[in-house]
Amino acid sequence: MVNDRLTPHSRSKTEKPQNVKLGLLQCEDYFKRNLNQRGSDQDQIKYALGRMEREDVSAFAFTYWNKITGELGHLKIEGYEFWEIFRG
Repeated sequence: MVNDRLTPHSRSKTEKPQNVKLGLLQCEDYFKRNLNQRGSDQDQIKYALGRMEREDVSAFAFTYWNKITGELGHLKIEGYEFWEIFRG
């Protein structure tokens, strides 16, 4: 079950990460400082993907989540649901 409390915090347009690596580092920092918000690996991935709103990464976020869940005709890929695999 997905942790509904684990949703991206609101932020201004200027706070968006410049790239995916920076965004992932920011997410990891957030989880280290807020252990009660950490949730499962899948919850962490959902949080990180939710922060990827810029046009250049939104397609990646959409496709990655569908490969975790096997939705919308995407093949479910085993291992994609683990944070260590996601962050590469």
